[in-house]
Amino acid sequence: MTRLLNLFILVSMAFSTNVTFNVDMSQEDVGLEYPTLWMGYFYPDAGFAMTDSDGDNVWSITLDLDPGTYTYKFRNGAWTEWNTGSGWESLLGQDCAVGQYSDREVIVGSANLVLETVCFGSCNSDCLTINSYDVTFNVDMANVDGFDPSDGVFLNGTLNGWCGVCNPMSDDNGDNIYSLTINLAEGEYEYIYTTNGWDGLTGGPPLGSSCDYLPGDEFANYGFNLSGQNLNLPVTAFGECDGDGGDTGSGTVSFNFDGLDECSFVSVSGTFDGWSGWGATTDTGLQAQVSAGEHEFQILCVDTNIPEWYNDIWGSSTIYTAPLGSSCDFNIGDEYNNYGFSISDGEQKTVSFCAGACTETCECPSLGDINADGGFNVLDIVALANCVLSNNCADAENSCAADMNGDGGYNVLDIVALANCVLSNNCGGRVDDASYSKLIIDNGIASIEADGFIGGVQMTIIHDLDFQIEMTQEALLADYVTNNNETRILVINPNGNNLFAFSGDFHIQDIIVANTQYQISVDLPISRGFAIIDAYPNPFNPLTNIILTLPYSAEVKVEIHDILGKLVQSLASGYMESNTYTFKWNASDFSSGVYFINTEIDNSISQQKIMLLK
Repeated sequence: MTRLLNLFILVSMAFSTNVTFNVDMSQEDVGLEYPTLWMGYFYPDAGFAMTDSDGDNVWSITLDLDPGTYTYKFRNGAWTEWNTGSGWESLLGQDCAVGQYSDREVIVGSANLVLETVCFGSCNSDCLTINSYDVTFNVDMANVDGFDPSDGVFLNGTLNGWCGVCNPMSDDNGDNIYSLTINLAEGEYEYIYTTNGWDGLTGGPPLGSSCDYLPGDEFANYGFNLSGQNLNLPVTAFGECDGDGGDTGSGTVSFNFDGLDECSFVSVSGTFDGWSGWGATTDTGLQAQVSAGEHEFQILCVDTNIPEWYNDIWGSSTIYTAPLGSSCDFNIGDEYNNYGFSISDGEQKTVSFCAGACTETCECPSLGDINADGGFNVLDIVALANCVLSNNCADAENSCAADMNGDGGYNVLDIVALANCVLSNNCGGRVDDASYSKLIIDNGIASIEADGFIGGVQMTIIHDLDFQIEMTQEALLADYVTNNNETRILVINPNGNNLFAFSGDFHIQDIIVANTQYQISVDLPISRGFAIIDAYPNPFNPLTNIILTLPYSAEVKVEIHDILGKLVQSLASGYMESNTYTFKWNASDFSSGVYFINTEIDNSISQQKIMLLK
């Protein structure tokens, strides 16, 4: 009897091993819901609640386990079951990961066991070694048979334990492209898209296709390796390899740019790399393998003197784009002035531009000869004036010749310089050049006073649709172009003070007053509701600078709204003195898309569109 009792005690002890699990959450945002330990399907659906009794960010739990081998994961948060909620750690690609789902593993024997403290999402005990980056997922649902938008689109993969509905995606601008940005630790990841959690459609790549991340296994999953930078994945059609529902092949593009000699590092980024900022770089010889089809891009001249510039390559760069509305503006009908190209399967293509212009090189041997007829005269003045008014000088026959003062732009300063060259046969200035001017708005007349000779005035005004304007006849050239509620005005060599007569109300958006050599200062009349607002860079990722020029003291609101009109951030609200203000908006926490800067001044509202590209 005694021997039987002793045997019973030994057997009981063998099945009562204490195992203590420890996880360091110091690098995680632990909310009201505590971290949990999950161990196989035969354990409680809500997981095991962990505690941090001493507040050192190390969470622990001790369980009585039978001898054997166990797989487990930590989860940041308590949830009711496997497929709800988020917070799963990811160990994909790390040494301690085991099995199909990249779990942790523990072997339990007869002795009590206290496991080494590990950092959440890592095999390491040193949490400072963990690097994480933002990854943006994009899927096109436009041509998906049987898709009901009310079911929702969800991201599922090794990054969230294939959890079902824990990572919903959104289509903020209604273009049928659903997106989601999440922060992930470095490593390899596999994923697919689903609808209605796991109860609807499943959108993985065709098995064994070019976008099947591991084509040798039995699973058809997308995938990527995250290392060293944020990642914006290209738009992929649901269940396909590209963005339009078909695998169209690829070609090789080489970029050849002039005017970038001062750049220590150059990158080309666009639709072909999901605007990641790293499409084709100086390190790769500005060459990239791209999918067949049409692509848009911008040129990044990177300032490598900025600390950790590689963590924000867009914000650390001077961005070169095509002149808006020019012949090299790839989609001339939209609001973005991107370069672009088309490429077919197997094609090798070279794309060449002077950065920021439409010409292949930046050299211009015929300054002032706008119409390229071998000289400069009044025809060139008229051609230059017309392109400034229509804002398409970069598309002029000999566009580089239009930049008379070499400042990289085209405006009244260039026209005045050219006019002075033609009229006086001398490209120098006049001794009676003005240095100061004052704009006067009185009784339907806009006029200008100055302390010397005025070479020209360029002005952009915003007005109601019933606004009327009549230009002075006392000038070498006086003309305007109206587009909806915006009018661009140009007066060259006015012989009197009057510039134009008008009826209706208008606000000055911008103004340039020049003598024969350079821009001069101008005093503006106080106009209620008048302000100049600008944002750069635009498009941006994730930082943009918003400039507000306020010519008088007033109550001011500066707000960011999304495309649905929802307020996402307030930048300023209250009484502000007359001055120029700079606001920085960090959109790291917001999805890619169109946003609006709404500026309210004494109940007068103006708006500017900006584009966030991640």
